[in-house]
Amino acid sequence: MGLLANPVLANKASLEWRMRHPNEALFANKIIDLGKNQGSKMFPRKNPTQTPAWQALAQHAQEMKSVQMKALFAEDENRFAHFSSRFQDILFDYSKNIATAKTHALLQALARDCGLPEA
Repeated sequence: MGLLANPVLANKASLEWRMRHPNEALFANKIIDLGKNQGSKMFPRKNPTQTPAWQALAQHAQEMKSVQMKALFAEDENRFAHFSSRFQDILFDYSKNIATAKTHALLQALARDCGLPEA
């Protein structure tokens, strides 16, 4: 069971992170409080683990457990170009994650299932 699928581990990880990053945790709490006051104007309250997309991602994660990074780079010589993007001077490099185009599509489906496009 992964960290996000286990609420006890997720809460423990969240607490540990908050203890190591008190300023960021305070900021995150303020954002959460703002969201509570905004009601439906903010991101909708939907448990992502209860969506069909989450179930598909969980199945995909099991399939990806046997995949090795070097195999992904061997299969796609343009992996860096396909799995990275830039915003001004910031480089986001996802190529060194065990993820595929299917992973990307499933994550987008999860965002849609949770109402992200409407937020």
